[in-house]
Amino acid sequence: MKFLFLTLVALATSCGNSARTESEDPAIYVKRIHHVDRRVPYSFKFYVASRKPLRKEKVHLMKVAKGEDRPNLVDTLFKVELRFLSREEIKKWRETVQNRGPVPHFEHVIVGEVQTEELHCRDNTHYLVRYGEHHMEEPFPRHLSHPGAFFISVADCMNPHPNPQGPPIFVEGFQVATLNQNHSFEFVVAAVQPIYESQIYLKKILQAENGSVGSVIDARFEFSTARLTAEELEDLNERKRDPSKAQYKEGVKGTVNTGRLTCEDQGPYMVLYGRWREEFTNPHPSPRPRPRGFFFIVVDGCDPPQLE
Repeated sequence: MKFLFLTLVALATSCGNSARTESEDPAIYVKRIHHVDRRVPYSFKFYVASRKPLRKEKVHLMKVAKGEDRPNLVDTLFKVELRFLSREEIKKWRETVQNRGPVPHFEHVIVGEVQTEELHCRDNTHYLVRYGEHHMEEPFPRHLSHPGAFFISVADCMNPHPNPQGPPIFVEGFQVATLNQNHSFEFVVAAVQPIYESQIYLKKILQAENGSVGSVIDARFEFSTARLTAEELEDLNERKRDPSKAQYKEGVKGTVNTGRLTCEDQGPYMVLYGRWREEFTNPHPSPRPRPRGFFFIVVDGCDPPQLE
């Protein structure tokens, strides 16, 4: 049986970042990031669409709240009015969203009209529009690929990054170095939102006695950071897998020097950003897809990692 630690090793040898898309029914359309003023009411809409009949009582707007072990999804205090679109309204709505890509021929669409009261920093967090049975304080999904996920960013509040995994991190996932030699490499942290170099961390993942993930500690390696130039940002945006998505506006390049490597340096590491570094001290038992910023260093001249 492969333990979690060895699963991380195997993940390091897989291909780089990949997006997995699934055909979901119903589909949910909502603006991903809402920039709002503090102490001011705000309104917005979301849409739930399907080829099959929908039920309004199965549409829920949830807020991410702090739980004992991990974040939970709870009901919001926002006022939400739901109604079905007419055939003519569906036609006009499809014409609007088709500008962003192909839209299936939905027969049924529910629009949710959301009205908040004055927004404060407690409202500055992640939210989720979901369709299905209602469950109070259900676990917050670790990897938010759900199309109903969005973020409300309240002005003058300290923002957790809109992406629960943090901003995109680019680093070579599997690196081979030489025993007793220095190894150097680079990583890049890029985002639409501001990036603070002081929030970038380099961590080492230790193996527990039972083979699972143990402690996550600071790596001993030295690294320096520098802002990407305008030319480097332009090049990074051009190399995006989906150029139609929002362009990165900020980027930081990290240069790592390991110093003289020993066999104890062989293992999995992570580049982490911001407060989300804390969630990896108690990783989820199934870390798939590969956590953002994860990489593995193999030291040539040491016993190779055993996957079985």
